[in-house]
Amino acid sequence: MKARITGEWLNLTMDKPWRLSDFLDFYHISRSRRQQLFQAQAIWQNHQIASPASQLFPGDQLRLHVLSKTKPDFVPEKRFELSVVYEDPYVMVVNKPKGYLVHPDTKAGTGTLCNVVSDYYHQHKIMRPVRYIHRLDRETSGLILFCRCPFFQPFLDAELEKKNITRDYSAYVLGNIPNDDLDIHKKIGRDRHDAHKWRVSETGKQALTHVHVLERLNDLTHVSCRLETGRTHQIRVHLASIGHPILNDPLYGKGTGPMWLQAYRLSFTHPVTLQQQIIEIPLETL
Repeated sequence: MKARITGEWLNLTMDKPWRLSDFLDFYHISRSRRQQLFQAQAIWQNHQIASPASQLFPGDQLRLHVLSKTKPDFVPEKRFELSVVYEDPYVMVVNKPKGYLVHPDTKAGTGTLCNVVSDYYHQHKIMRPVRYIHRLDRETSGLILFCRCPFFQPFLDAELEKKNITRDYSAYVLGNIPNDDLDIHKKIGRDRHDAHKWRVSETGKQALTHVHVLERLNDLTHVSCRLETGRTHQIRVHLASIGHPILNDPLYGKGTGPMWLQAYRLSFTHPVTLQQQIIEIPLETL
């Protein structure tokens, strides 16, 4: 499928047959949202108003009025120079520096990545809401996916829920891990004694982390981690639970300075091409 944006319209060229209702199901457009679109006559097929029963054929033009101009919905603020690793009209991947939350507690809040992205939208006249698909801890640096076209956000949210968006992390941990590869399959729950911490708990939620050793140093190990689940602080809790906390982890380890955890690779299905997109940045090294 090909796509282009003209004004407030998303224009799609079909590359295979679809029933329009099935097409909207595929992109996880809610019942209430599609009802709004049809009532507003916001979906057109080849210069005619479409209906849920419309049959789409290869080469057909599907036009959707889904890009009403709106100001970015976080306070624009340039705390740092935004590192845009990939962008097109539909998605954007940025490299978050350590020390920043992804979003504030309220839309009026400041000092976060979303505020910097909002400023970037403002400077580039991108009249869209700022929508992140996943998050990283304040102390973690690395790749975060944003959706720049609201029509495709439900699809990306569903991809994350189905674990079709994969993230690989690099970490330096204390001590030498003896095995080249290991899986840490331990439930994670809140720490009853510290509201800011999580811990391995039999009453917690299932969590699985795959760990691969990249390099063994004198008293450290450089590892790559991939999550099968997305629990808060999962990598940090799991590595600490096997006696190898992340270097300079302020909650679960020891040491001073920045915590050595980086989301260096991101893989997702592009909502337009439906091809796998792999974004990777250089590993941070000691």
